[in-house]
Amino acid sequence: MDPKTQSQQQNNYQAVKNAPEVVAGKKSPTSLGVEAKDKHTLVVHLTHPVPYFKTLTASSWNPVSEKAVKKYGKKHGTASKYMVYNGPFVSTGWTGSNLSWKLKKNNYY
Repeated sequence: MDPKTQSQQQNNYQAVKNAPEVVAGKKSPTSLGVEAKDKHTLVVHLTHPVPYFKTLTASSWNPVSEKAVKKYGKKHGTASKYMVYNGPFVSTGWTGSNLSWKLKKNNYY
């Protein structure tokens, strides 16, 4: 939601309290309607009911390994070899700009 980054995902979250104002730079990102209730609970305050909100968050709010971010730095998530996988498959051959890659079995799943 930082107006400096102009995330392509920001339109998905217009129903989050203060989101339009944060994106426009009229309010601070700290005023965004999200709060960490505890170590494992994120609360998102919406301006109106959005029955499909969980679906909107499925891809962009996936957990990120802090260890991987520290290991790969700015390269994290930019190509197959700089990603961490927690599902049945891992991608191979994705360079960050090509439109095709392959999936192979994740031996750690």
